[in-house]
Amino acid sequence: MKKAIERPRLMALGLPETRWVGVALCAVLVVGAGVRLQGLRWGLPGPSHYYSYHPDEGTIVGGASRINIFTGDLNPHFFNYGSLQLYLVHVACQFASGWGYLDFGPAGRGFIETVTRTHLVARLLTVLMGGLTVWAVWLLGRKVGGEEAGLWGAALMALCGGHVVNSHYATVDVPLTLWTTLCLLACLAILSDPSTWRYVAAGVTLGFACATKYGAVVLVVPLVVAYLLSGEGRRALGVWRSLGVAAGSAVGAFLGGCPYSVLAWPEFLRDVWFEAEHMRTGSGLLFAGTGNGWLYHLRESLPLSLSWPVLLGVLVGALMVARRRPREAAVLLSFVWVYFAMLGSAEVRFSRYVLPLLPPLLTLGALGLAPTDDSRQHSPRRLLLGGLLLVSCMHTYLCDRAFSQTDPRDAAAAWIEGNVPRTETIGLVNLPWFYTPPLVPYNGGAKSREVYEQDPSARRYPLLVTGWDAASLSKERPPCFAVSEFEFREELRLCGKPLSAPRVASQGAQFRDFARFWNRLNDRCEVAGQWGGWRAPVWLAPTGYVPHDWLYPQPETRVYRLHRRAELRLDRRRGC
Repeated sequence: MKKAIERPRLMALGLPETRWVGVALCAVLVVGAGVRLQGLRWGLPGPSHYYSYHPDEGTIVGGASRINIFTGDLNPHFFNYGSLQLYLVHVACQFASGWGYLDFGPAGRGFIETVTRTHLVARLLTVLMGGLTVWAVWLLGRKVGGEEAGLWGAALMALCGGHVVNSHYATVDVPLTLWTTLCLLACLAILSDPSTWRYVAAGVTLGFACATKYGAVVLVVPLVVAYLLSGEGRRALGVWRSLGVAAGSAVGAFLGGCPYSVLAWPEFLRDVWFEAEHMRTGSGLLFAGTGNGWLYHLRESLPLSLSWPVLLGVLVGALMVARRRPREAAVLLSFVWVYFAMLGSAEVRFSRYVLPLLPPLLTLGALGLAPTDDSRQHSPRRLLLGGLLLVSCMHTYLCDRAFSQTDPRDAAAAWIEGNVPRTETIGLVNLPWFYTPPLVPYNGGAKSREVYEQDPSARRYPLLVTGWDAASLSKERPPCFAVSEFEFREELRLCGKPLSAPRVASQGAQFRDFARFWNRLNDRCEVAGQWGGWRAPVWLAPTGYVPHDWLYPQPETRVYRLHRRAELRLDRRRGC
């Protein structure tokens, strides 16, 4: 009798019912945390570069630093994303300050060390939220298919390469994934118990997801699907009581996480409109010529986030669940379909955008492939899931290795310092940014332009920014030239495409300038050093193409030296 009473309590708390499952779940959570903590100090700001090697971290940490909870100034003055994660980073930094790790006072640690530690605290918060997502996937799987299915789903999530990579960054994508997963969990709970508190939970998590990133508003769809499938849709007044409670909770949670969407309406509208236009028009050449958005994510983003074997296994498992558990599958798949439809319709196609799809997909895959009551299926199914888990281990190893190796930018800077006299000029294509070897600490791109120009003494070498101007390269003849894959990859990729391709025709002059510059650089110089370059194996990326935001830890960085012939050369016969 006592055991019968204790089990529902354990389930209500989200705890395992048996000891072996508890031990296994703890192991999964520990491994998940370990792979996310490995290499966490990669690219942090320091004396050699004041900005992180991830271009978006400065935006999050900078927005959080503009908040002052003690003076009541809570406006981050940044609304391209929701404000919730900025507030959470600010609160985490205040806790770290209370423990003595951060000191914001005038007599505290040096400014650069404080910036470094603030970024690290923000990354640790991302790791925590990534670990909570693994736990939420366990709850999702257990809710539908029992503890073993939940355990397999959590294990696959813990070792999901795309999620592991983005858990190293102080950005909004992993936190968004946590809130969307919790909202889906609340929607599944509505199917079995359509109580008011379930709708409150679904609404609050939906609101927090939107306050993290506005596109999460599509969570309304699985909420409505859960409402309809719970049986309440047949009651005349059910819609007003249930969905009204959920809507009110969602609005309240959104305003709690993003209050200045109302209090600073002009700023909010300006930034949201900018982001909407950005998604509609694209990011210059970044995703030009990549074809259909839905096919792009199916071909590039999802396979690189999960690996092809796991993706195929997940899709097979999802089909099996749709047949065996149609109501639960309808809730999860409704979110997958509508969110994927939104992603594919945008011109901006970063692979990190698919992260919220991973928990429901892995849950469905684990549910479909996990053993059922038929004991004859246990060994083959567990063997298959074990194989997928092994593939995920290999995937995560490759991802973590990128964060543990010497950064190509640092390696290039060290080579320059050891081989180039301090009096020689170093040529650059653009202002120093996140991809530039740290030859000057002001590596914020346009953000640090003013201080970069006002403080030439901070440069360890004379620097010349040429753009794609071949005449400037010929006239100034810098003895050394540093260039990053982030600067030339898209131009090289698109040079073979017809100039009539979408978003390429308007860049015809830029392509001609690039081709002249690239030919002249490789004619008159040789590659003296080359570092980095993320090269995915065939089972991750059969085409060899690696999405832009997977290059952050290991971008190919080249250093050219003048007056020597290079073996690498742009083919003049290409159509540019």
